Amino acid sequence: MKDYFNGQSKNYLSVEKDKNDKPADMAQESIEALVIGEAFGVIKEGINCLTEYAKCREHEITERRRISAQLRAVNNLIAANKEIYLKTIEEQFKERRERYEIADEVIKKALEYKDKEMIRDAYNFILNIYHGAPDATEFANNLLGNQKMINYLK
Repeated sequence: MKDYFNGQSKNYLSVEKDKNDKPADMAQESIEALVIGEAFGVIKEGINCLTEYAKCREHEITERRRISAQLRAVNNLIAANKEIYLKTIEEQFKERRERYEIADEVIKKALEYKDKEMIRDAYNFILNIYHGAPDATEFANNLLGNQKMINYLK
């Protein structure tokens, strides 16, 4: 068997000390190393926090843009539907207005001839149109088809 410690002094416990090797210096160096290590840890954690904040901020900006785009789309859809509804209502009320004008002419003529029955029929006609009775169109067609009313309008 080979003796690896052959040639060394038998005083294994003797350790040569350096003149500059002081226990206070070693403690100071270890404290500085701990402080520097902790400082790097704090800096690393700060960078991680800033990175997470940047990711979160970017996500929020993207989400706000998406919501804004959806709101613009909904507003455009509402505006388009509004125009369609307004045209539909205008067309419906145009027809009503024409019928009211006819009824008004009939009333004027009936007043000239002092025909109470025709005035009553014309006012019934107006009220049926106003209340949107389902048979108002049929009533209007019957009234307008009445020869007596045609004579009033001539």
